[in-house]
Amino acid sequence: MKTGGKHKTPLLQIDLDDITSVPRVLYKGEEIKNKVRVDFSYLTGDEYGNKPIYIDIVTHREDGTVRRISHNQGAIGIDERRFGAGLTDEGTL
Repeated sequence: MKTGGKHKTPLLQIDLDDITSVPRVLYKGEEIKNKVRVDFSYLTGDEYGNKPIYIDIVTHREDGTVRRISHNQGAIGIDERRFGAGLTDEGTL
């Protein structure tokens, strides 16, 4: 990503080859290994102009401890029914 002529490392990149593959996740340019859970959610702005983005990544370290990367825990608690008119499912898991 370029910003003002300077190269900036993206905060989060998620690559998914297909619906059954393990995602390749880079956080601040570092590839995340030993993933247990990768959650990402974005909703368009609410009535207050907020555009909540939620990130929650959980990994196991080799020593058995857990590493968690989390941003905006609980931010996606807004009423998603406002988006429901005409909503169709593109796929099922």
